Amino acid sequence: MMSVWLLLIIMQAGCSKDDEPSTRDMLIGEWELDEINGQNVSDFVMEITVEADGDYKEVITFDGSTSTYRGEWQLVGKTIEIEYDDGDDFELTIEEVTSTKLVVEDEDNDEYEFDKI
Repeated sequence: MMSVWLLLIIMQAGCSKDDEPSTRDMLIGEWELDEINGQNVSDFVMEITVEADGDYKEVITFDGSTSTYRGEWQLVGKTIEIEYDDGDDFELTIEEVTSTKLVVEDEDNDEYEFDKI
């Protein structure tokens, strides 16, 4: 009987919340901007790539022209800190993050919703 209880305890420990991906892990990947302040984005395309090694890339396509910005990112609490290669920096507060959706708010309280691509 003791071995059954021990097996149950081991199985329960293996199914703990520790198996859920961390906020940092869920941020890793490629994202496309879908909405700004609840309004669909249709006049430009913005894609960001968040790399596990701390690299960050932002690609904006507008009216046939594409601009690419690179830098580094880090997660501090619920804040994504981005430092661009040109020295500018930017902070975004995470409102929601799942494996498919990212909602952040900037320093001006504008809300951005991204879908994972």
